[in-house]
Amino acid sequence: MFKNLDFENFYYLGFEWRVMPFKAGLNQKILKRLLEQLFEMLDRYSKVLVVRFELNFYDNQSNNKTISKFRTNLTKKLKKKYGEDIGYIWVREQATRVHYHLAFFLNGHKAHKSFGISELVQRVCFSLPDLSPYFPDNNTYMLKRQKPETMTAAIFRLSYLAKNETKETRERGKINYQTSRLQHKKSYIRNS
Repeated sequence: MFKNLDFENFYYLGFEWRVMPFKAGLNQKILKRLLEQLFEMLDRYSKVLVVRFELNFYDNQSNNKTISKFRTNLTKKLKKKYGEDIGYIWVREQATRVHYHLAFFLNGHKAHKSFGISELVQRVCFSLPDLSPYFPDNNTYMLKRQKPETMTAAIFRLSYLAKNETKETRERGKINYQTSRLQHKKSYIRNS
């Protein structure tokens, strides 16, 4: 699966996970929060669908108001279609323009493919100005609680969101990432 790919290891919940290596390293706080929310979803559901995509802006954004509106609107639509528990992460990056990388974590018993989700993403983008979605190849993963091997590729791919490169220097009052705030309920994976 990872033939000819460089990787580093990150330890979480007593497991060693392969993550992408970067010259500037990974933001450990972002990676830990991402994994906390992902594993909280796996504690709630034995199957979790992960969908990763990007949002590009035609004009540079000085704040996160548009991404907040986008996330709120999309989460409402996802909850209506797939159930109450929705996990997510978004990270803000600045290359030539501001763009966001996002991942949503859904109940895999109700959400099976990214097609319906990508339709909802496009609808929400259409309702907000200056926003264009991009869905990279292989952007969907079905994770199974009792099969850690189903998690390996997803965690490797999601680790990209935690890279330090292209993250802006954080200005006062501006955040460069946000995750859902699912509270710990019952644990099948971690020790309670």
